[in-house]
Amino acid sequence: MRILLIIPAKSYTNLNFSIMSNNDFPVGFAYISSVLRNAGHKIYGLNLNNIYGYNSSFEMINDQIIKSIEENQPELIGIGGLCIDYKFIKDAIFIIRKINPDIPVVLGGGIVNNDAEFILDSLRPDFGIIGEAEEAIVKLADKIENNDLNFSDISNIGFFQNGKLELTDKNYKYIDINALPYPDYEPFNISEMIENYSLNAFYLHRYPRKKPRIMTIVTARSCPFSCTFCVHTHGSKYRARSIDNIMSEIKYMYDKYQFNILVMMDELFAVNKNRLNLFCTELIAQKEKFGWDFNWYFQTHSSAALTEKELKLAKQSGCYLFSYGIESGSETVLKSMNKKNKLSVISEAFDIASKVKIGFGGNFIFGDVAETENTITETLDFVNKH
Repeated sequence: MRILLIIPAKSYTNLNFSIMSNNDFPVGFAYISSVLRNAGHKIYGLNLNNIYGYNSSFEMINDQIIKSIEENQPELIGIGGLCIDYKFIKDAIFIIRKINPDIPVVLGGGIVNNDAEFILDSLRPDFGIIGEAEEAIVKLADKIENNDLNFSDISNIGFFQNGKLELTDKNYKYIDINALPYPDYEPFNISEMIENYSLNAFYLHRYPRKKPRIMTIVTARSCPFSCTFCVHTHGSKYRARSIDNIMSEIKYMYDKYQFNILVMMDELFAVNKNRLNLFCTELIAQKEKFGWDFNWYFQTHSSAALTEKELKLAKQSGCYLFSYGIESGSETVLKSMNKKNKLSVISEAFDIASKVKIGFGGNFIFGDVAETENTITETLDFVNKH
């Protein structure tokens, strides 16, 4: 079956700010491409970013989607994104329906995961996938290809029957994360993005190299914590890939793309010290064995309580920056968030990072239900102190 996967325009409402670096590429599409290709389907990609010469964003996506459908004649179209992509997805589905209303459209991503019934009823794709999509999309594509209209036995999807939305059972017992094939970026012009657009990446992700060539990797899914502001309070359990599996993907991607900066996309790469130590020790050995030349960055939770020993080893392996989700400098707000941060541990991390001479960053969130002018002041004071 011929399947077209459409990457949303990063800033659809303002064409002047639609440049996308590989750092921002939605890796989920590459995983979907990989499993579908392995299942025998023909994959085409349409990356609606870094395309110029149009008077408006709508004119651009209208022209590009029409061209792609005419050239590739897809029998299924996959589209997805976050809540900020709502207008883009709505317009894209409208364009697809205008060209050929018989092509089934499947929608996935965060926009579906967190409010499936409302989103699917509002945007009216033919199908929606809730949660991780690798298994469901293959089953769905196979059924469509074989004209099997019984979709009710596929877990974690929504579909329309006689105009009414039907949601199947939820089953978050996904395939072993180590058994997934590596992401397939080839249909999406990723080489051009690495070569020409890495300088558009977030500054802290690109600064170690004069000519950055950024690659990303996902080494775990979900989260073991339950912060009140986060989407990970429901769904699948936290699962981390093995160090051997991670190294194997790094070698595959390095041989293919010759990147010089590796960004760990996980929110909790080093959820414990032992995992970080194992990774760094193995990375040092692999770099020596294969001649890899790249720096890398990770983010994690402050409960990892990284010490000088771990950070020295990380720096030795090429790590140039790490970050914590600090969220607030107020103990009151942290308690309300169920964040389980200790400001004393974070303050210590600043001091250790300075001593080791490794970059340290933090993210903050304002507006928790417990937030007041006083708690905002506490956070700003914490930032200024460090």
